[in-house]
Amino acid sequence: MKQILNVGVLAVLLCACSKGDRIVDPNTELPQGILSCETNTQEVCGLWKLEDGRYHAEWLQGSRAYIEIVKFDSDSLVFTRTDYAGPTPNMRATYRGGRDGRSTRDGVATWQNDGLTYSGPWRASW
Repeated sequence: MKQILNVGVLAVLLCACSKGDRIVDPNTELPQGILSCETNTQEVCGLWKLEDGRYHAEWLQGSRAYIEIVKFDSDSLVFTRTDYAGPTPNMRATYRGGRDGRSTRDGVATWQNDGLTYSGPWRASW
């Protein structure tokens, strides 16, 4: 039985590496939906829905993006964002934060658009 467990853990690690070197704790289930709020000049909230191993996100002000999972474990979270529609169709962002149960702790979003970089607070819950 121990041998099977080790093979299972190896399979999860290999799978994680093949999906862009993402780190997902094999004991942690990814949430099907995440409510995300971020602030630059004003707070903007949106919903991220898990589909095919990444999140499809929509914000109330009209942005649409793909959210890739870089890290999701019991201690911390890292996601990357690539917009494809809405007011910022070429924006990219990185979301980083600690994890506190089913929400973030000390989250920061860093956005890049039109050659400029901005940062601000980010919070999420699921």
